[in-house]
Amino acid sequence: MDRGYGSGYTFQIGQNLCFVDMVMHTITLNSQSHSLIPIRTFRAQHNLPQSFGVSMFEPKDYTGLAALDQVGADLQSLRSCVLAAVPITPARMDLPSSVDRLQEAFEVELRTINFRIGLREPEIEFAVAGFGDVCRTWAYALIRGRGTPPDFASVYMEWVNASIRISSQEHIYMVHGETWCVRILNAIYGRIGLEVKTPDETLYIADSVYACPVEGFMSTLLQEVAERLIGV
Repeated sequence: MDRGYGSGYTFQIGQNLCFVDMVMHTITLNSQSHSLIPIRTFRAQHNLPQSFGVSMFEPKDYTGLAALDQVGADLQSLRSCVLAAVPITPARMDLPSSVDRLQEAFEVELRTINFRIGLREPEIEFAVAGFGDVCRTWAYALIRGRGTPPDFASVYMEWVNASIRISSQEHIYMVHGETWCVRILNAIYGRIGLEVKTPDETLYIADSVYACPVEGFMSTLLQEVAERLIGV
């Protein structure tokens, strides 16, 4: 995870892992929905250099980051242990306690493999809390659904979307005789794009240059847990 608006961490990942991330197309700020424009599309629309993006305004400091190189087997071990801890079709009212046990299993296994990853204590606590938050959000959605499982992707993206914050730091960018005000969009997994205020409008840009590689692993694992909780 990239350091975003709060606690977080960044992983560097090797070629031995490949997971598909859930893509955000919109964000919600102050109860208003905004479309995210892909960074390449935005550059083409405004004839901007390839350097325009999150890395131009706030480049990442890679010093002291945890690493995921060559830990594919360890992550698969974590996955197997967590999935093995999922109870088979638990009663709906037992879901909260089941989630507590799953969070404990996730933490135990993460700490077990951490000697190969190198997360610091606050980073471990952050990852464990995030895992538990998504599982609880899903569990309560199941309980409210009264037998009709919600769409996991919608639940997950709503959770991610609720974490979005706009950086307070403003960056001034001069382009084509105009002055733009640029701020960084942050979410639970780190920096996800830009808010660009032109003289005429405010636009929101998706930039995955610092996308957190572990997000794909976590979203995949969480979806598998969700499916097992409903007996899929």
